[in-house]
Amino acid sequence: MPPLPVITAVTVVGLISAALIVTRTSLALFGLLGAATAWGLWQGWRGPRLLAIVFSAVALFQGGLVLVGLIMQGGSVAGEYTPLIAGAVIALVPAGCATILLLLVPRSSRAWFARHRRPKR
Repeated sequence: MPPLPVITAVTVVGLISAALIVTRTSLALFGLLGAATAWGLWQGWRGPRLLAIVFSAVALFQGGLVLVGLIMQGGSVAGEYTPLIAGAVIALVPAGCATILLLLVPRSSRAWFARHRRPKR
């Protein structure tokens, strides 16, 4: 069973994936990829860990851009974003930060994705 930071990261990635799948748009494909990534994180595979970190960084960047755009325009939603979509994208900022920190910082998380795990005693 994975350590608590990995379980939390899997939960965050899973919730974001479920939210993307529910949109029933082209973003649903990213939701399916996120669900596969969450499964790989649970298994301790290193590839999904890297994928989760990259996607979280992209989500963090995109959410930051929308947030800055809202601030610069005095709170009005511009362009292709509806208020609901803008709120969802902004919610990706803390989720992206949490996922990156949970997968990189704790020692137990890094050990879960190590190439050679210590045998159980």
